[in-house]
Amino acid sequence: MSAWVGIVDLLPTRDPKRRFATIGLLMLAVLAVLSAAHRELAPYALDQANTGPVLAPGSMAHLFGTDALGRDMLSETLYALAISMSNACVGFLVAMAAGMLLGFAAGHLLGRFGIAVRVFMGVAAAIPPLLLALLLSAAFNRGSVALAVGLATAPITFVRVYDRVRAFLIDKDSTFAHAGVEPMTLFRRDVIYEFHDLLAMSSARAFGSVAITLATMSFFGFGAAPPARDLGLMIASAQSVLPNAWWVAAAPALALIVLVLAARLAAGLATGSTENERP
Repeated sequence: MSAWVGIVDLLPTRDPKRRFATIGLLMLAVLAVLSAAHRELAPYALDQANTGPVLAPGSMAHLFGTDALGRDMLSETLYALAISMSNACVGFLVAMAAGMLLGFAAGHLLGRFGIAVRVFMGVAAAIPPLLLALLLSAAFNRGSVALAVGLATAPITFVRVYDRVRAFLIDKDSTFAHAGVEPMTLFRRDVIYEFHDLLAMSSARAFGSVAITLATMSFFGFGAAPPARDLGLMIASAQSVLPNAWWVAAAPALALIVLVLAARLAAGLATGSTENERP
């Protein structure tokens, strides 16, 4: 029954915020499909040069135009979107494992040690994720930048989840605690009845944060390397021709904006949930 509660909560309602959140979730689904089928949808192969006139604006042959090497920008953007989505998923899973799950565990099971972890993670969360990711990336090779970004995003997710869990326990669980209910029992109950709420909000926010941080890392030269360009590296590569060929940067920038916007909209799925839904 609890699983059906989580599914029903994702359906559109009369609440405008929930409607926008559902639109964001659908946008993410469309982007995921485009990423999965990018090889079939792209008119040209990755990094294929001389597909048309160089720096040509959009046309029927090249909808998003071409770059300085004559590469089709639609094809390059689809390949870059797939790489960005793949890396964002890796960083997102790391952020969820290190942030959400640890936040739940610290809030329910670890008592004073959990408070100490909260203080440490609170200090880490005060550091901008981009700066923290740059510091962590020094400990990993270039291929592990998604891991560094995921770890850099985890403290913010941890703080959000931990504070939510502790506030809920203080408000609702004192009676159960005094009745002698085991902490693990309360933890399992809260995961069943509360996890879908936190998952919708924290997951979408973490995914958006990871995606934009990864793109920024690539823009500064710390992310993907050619020919496997992601959206951030595509935007960086377009700087030299931007005054005369704005479309070279417009295609990847628009894809990145849509990706982050969809994640932020989807974060509103938790809006409107009430404590009365949970016994």
